[in-house]
Amino acid sequence: MHDIWNPWHGCRKCSEGCENCYMYFLDRMRDQDGRRIYKTKSGFRYPLSKDRQGQYKIKSGEMIHRAVLLDRTGLILLAVIIVSVPLHEALHGFGWKLAGRLHKGDVTFFLRSGIPMCACRTILSTKAYLIGTLLPFFILGGGSFLFLFLCPGTISVLTALVNLMLPGADLAISWRVLRSEAALIADNPEGAGFIGLVKNQE
Repeated sequence: MHDIWNPWHGCRKCSEGCENCYMYFLDRMRDQDGRRIYKTKSGFRYPLSKDRQGQYKIKSGEMIHRAVLLDRTGLILLAVIIVSVPLHEALHGFGWKLAGRLHKGDVTFFLRSGIPMCACRTILSTKAYLIGTLLPFFILGGGSFLFLFLCPGTISVLTALVNLMLPGADLAISWRVLRSEAALIADNPEGAGFIGLVKNQE
């Protein structure tokens, strides 16, 4: 099995499903415009390329992955997101409930605009709040990175990409919690964020 053959790069967004296209995200990181469609210089003639002895690099009968961005990748990415987002939110709730020793009803799960969400309805210590907030990053992010290392491929790459991007807001919130020096934290049930409660210094 040879590497991926991707003779073309770029695409045009054509529906709402393209709004958060990961190819556009990767292109922005490389300071490129994902809307520009062009033949790849090194890859377009890859199946016909020869080695120094004049032999074809891809032998007759060998398999090659073609145009990974245009085939089943979108469905794989969608499946990864559908599985990862509820797990991500469930880990928030599990972490808060375990670290804060919460009771039934203190953690709630709900849908907002069709997206699974989790919120803590009670005040937590800073430590307990951070455990619940960062648990998806360590479990899903770390697990997907290990999966990528052990089983490199399209599925593991997309799994790692999704599960390392999802906790972005969690990491930012955790950083703000640490900088706030708050002793107690109330989760914001209306969106991403928190309310920090500082002990009276008097």
